[in-house]
Amino acid sequence: MSKEFISRGDEIYKPRLAQPGKDVIWVPTPSKLIAQTLEIAKVNENDLLFDLGAGDGYAVIAAARDHNARAVGIEFNPDMAALARRNVERAGVSDRVTIINGDILQEDFTQATVIFMNLRPELNRRLQPALSRMQPGTRVISIGYALEGCEPSDSVTADGATGYVWVVT
Repeated sequence: MSKEFISRGDEIYKPRLAQPGKDVIWVPTPSKLIAQTLEIAKVNENDLLFDLGAGDGYAVIAAARDHNARAVGIEFNPDMAALARRNVERAGVSDRVTIINGDILQEDFTQATVIFMNLRPELNRRLQPALSRMQPGTRVISIGYALEGCEPSDSVTADGATGYVWVVT
């Protein structure tokens, strides 16, 4: 199956660009930026990646498909979570990917070795205390916005957006 099989919707549900969510609006992360941030974060088969606000599931699918990582997506919108599950199934990675319909501020993601997120700055601020308590060596990928007061270890720009990577110490 092609790496570009995923549409941003299907016959059951078609998300709208900038549709409102609980704490965010939906803006899909460019697939090229997902690929490049997963590369610079050195995601591999030993990782458990959590995508906070998984949307259509593309980041967790790319982590499993291209890096053989295990991945969990947390998505608040039940229709979007169901779309992500269908995309995971279509991608053939359901043995390594789980999609949770839940709230990223309530779900436990402490076992992650990689965090992926494309969120607004105010939500990043709310998550920052939990992220700073992650196990040393955990990589945090943030799309679009840097974490306040933290110097990223690396960054990459693709398709007009920037992805930042930090390593928890």
